[in-house]
Amino acid sequence: MSAGQTPGLLGDLDKTEPPIDLREIVKELKREVETRRRVYPRWVAEKRLDKATASRRIVLLETAADVLTRLHMRTGVA
Repeated sequence: MSAGQTPGLLGDLDKTEPPIDLREIVKELKREVETRRRVYPRWVAEKRLDKATASRRIVLLETAADVLTRLHMRTGVA
């Protein structure tokens, strides 16, 4: 970045090949939520994870996806 330029919303992530955009991040977060919905019940049953922690982790990922979706809608930044 040259002097006087400001980094993009995603910083250096938009310079990767292929570029990473918010839609791709949201899609991956949603995929991870679905994976955890399948795996966490078994982990809770095996006492590898307590139910409250499992629920909290899923809510955090869903919230992150929602925040990034809203950001994309407001800014139009890919």
